[in-house]
Amino acid sequence: MSGRPPSTSDERHVLCPICEAGCGLNVDVHGSTVRSIRGNPNDVASRGHVCPKGVALKDLYDDPDRLKTPMIRIGSEWAPSSWEQALDQVADRLHDIAARHGPDSVAVYGGNPTAHNFGIHTHLGPFLAALGTRNIFSAASLDILPVQLVALLLYGHQYLLPVADIDRTRHLFVIGANPMVSNGSMMTVPDFSSRLKALRARGGRMVVIDPRRTETARVADAHHFIRPGSDAFLLLAMIDVLFKEGRVDLGKMAARVDGLEVVRDLCSRVPLTLAAKHTGIAPEIIRSLALDLANADAAACYGRIGVSVQQFGSICQWAIQLLNLLTGNFDRPGGVMFADHIAPDLPCLADAGTIGRWHSRVSGYPEFDGLMPVAALAEEILTPGDGQIRALVSLAGNPARSAPNSTRVGEALRSLEFLVAIDFYLNESNRHAHIVLPPVSPLQRAHYPLFTARFGIRNTARYSRAVFPAKAGEREDWEILQGLAQRLTRHAGNEPHPASTPEDALAAMLARSSRPEITIQRLLAEPDGIDFGPLEPCMPGRLLTPDKRIDIACKSIRADVDRLLTLETGEDATPLLIGRRSVRSNNSWMHNLPRLMIRRPDHHLLIHPEDAQAHGIEDGASVELETNIGTVLAEARISDEVMPGCICLPHGWDHKEVKDFWSIAGALPGSNFNLLIDETLVDRPSAGSVFQAVPYRLRRLPADLPMAAAD
Repeated sequence: MSGRPPSTSDERHVLCPICEAGCGLNVDVHGSTVRSIRGNPNDVASRGHVCPKGVALKDLYDDPDRLKTPMIRIGSEWAPSSWEQALDQVADRLHDIAARHGPDSVAVYGGNPTAHNFGIHTHLGPFLAALGTRNIFSAASLDILPVQLVALLLYGHQYLLPVADIDRTRHLFVIGANPMVSNGSMMTVPDFSSRLKALRARGGRMVVIDPRRTETARVADAHHFIRPGSDAFLLLAMIDVLFKEGRVDLGKMAARVDGLEVVRDLCSRVPLTLAAKHTGIAPEIIRSLALDLANADAAACYGRIGVSVQQFGSICQWAIQLLNLLTGNFDRPGGVMFADHIAPDLPCLADAGTIGRWHSRVSGYPEFDGLMPVAALAEEILTPGDGQIRALVSLAGNPARSAPNSTRVGEALRSLEFLVAIDFYLNESNRHAHIVLPPVSPLQRAHYPLFTARFGIRNTARYSRAVFPAKAGEREDWEILQGLAQRLTRHAGNEPHPASTPEDALAAMLARSSRPEITIQRLLAEPDGIDFGPLEPCMPGRLLTPDKRIDIACKSIRADVDRLLTLETGEDATPLLIGRRSVRSNNSWMHNLPRLMIRRPDHHLLIHPEDAQAHGIEDGASVELETNIGTVLAEARISDEVMPGCICLPHGWDHKEVKDFWSIAGALPGSNFNLLIDETLVDRPSAGSVFQAVPYRLRRLPADLPMAAAD
């Protein structure tokens, strides 16, 4: 025998909680160390796919910048604290401010990671109830509000949204989405690239509409550039073609759809010639795009963030649903379909959604499902008067980078009487906090994709426990929320609810589901997940409208079409700015992980050769980019990836403010995209923020002025 001690290596099957894809991971563990992370080839959903961010969970777990103990700011210095002291102080301050100024003087902001954290889903409700505030702000208004609104108006529930049945479709029409990078958004489709290959193998094709030749457009059968912000004209004109060519076919839903003539009349106001002038796409191409959808054996139209975060995002999402309905591809194999009653069935558990029960104090924005749009956050903090926000709880967010007009957001955060952040980093927002409460890393918590399973392109159920338990002195997000809720409840003179865990909540949800055979024990016994097969037709039985009908002539959408038609045509119009996402970046975080930043970060400004020549800009030159809101400096990269008159800059960058907190932040380049965005510009029906098709001015900086000096 060798005499060596026995190996303590172990492989754990877990779900990645970073994004909607939720890929299955194999984590090779040696004691308390992560040796490696790779995709799980046996996972029923992701089938071995993994992106760089999933692999980088090892770096996140080991990251020396990650906070592991509560921190209290004293002046400009930070000092560690015990959990009891920190939680007591937070609860005392929040209670005191609410007692003096009313419960709405305390606000909550939830960032994107909250959607992928099961413990937050199960324990945020009691915390919000203990606060009693109506000022709850969600990153949903920076991303998905138009999608949720259209689902509510058409199908009766904000989460009852059909997804493209990619595994069986013959024609995939993608507009304003980049699933080669995102692996789906409001459509959980890990390993999109392999599914696209299968689509082609069965004789299908994919068509992409985008002002940039994205990673998805590069592998499409056809890609058409479109002038930024004009997508609504294209989609409405395509619907008009279906009516005029007699190609409307509602299939089995014919007896369940109302408002057909209203929609016919409305879309007749957007003929091919008008759409062509706005979009830059020739009339004959627009006509063929519509007829290709109608002629395909099975087709699906899918659009996401690019068509959501523009002035007419709700119109775009409404028109996408109508194209699927009017071509007979609704609730049809190979068309768009709904996930099964997978445990738990979110539309049966969550509220259907509401809009306009109350409005924001300053600009009068409507609530949606009890949430206020982030467009109102800064003004609600900075505007004096009854109801002014004086304290904020920021949960897994960075609004000073992710919110529009981030300069004003930073000013608002600095002005708060009290700011507490539940986050494991000191970022551009949390540096203004008085107390930071850090949760454990993603590898130290269980994961059940409660939100994203609703949008899976296959019926599956998956659950994984934490790879590592919380260490001594560490707490999970739900434990932090539960501790605060208990203290606030006692402040109100009431007895807190008994303590519970996310797994307790999951067991209760599973017991109420339509699949009682799914239990915690079975999920744990099948770590690769349970596959219940492809999506199945479920309409009209699954409709949640009161009359079990679909009224496609949505009043609030129709009113916004009138506004759309007042726009001047896009010919010779102001050049426009758009954003983009990168597979190695996650909004404004993970930028301090060496594994993701080892390559040249994707932070540069893309500009077409014609525009570069007109401005005298060479590749790699430093440029000044200005909008009506702000000015940033960027490094230009000349590329025909973008269409003429369009420039493209990613969001989430510029970390100079936290260079003292992050070990490599001082070396990170990039500009703050959202410093350029006007927070008063919103999609009117949903109050979702607008980040695309922003007018800009551009000038080249002197060649002898380096970016650092210009900053």
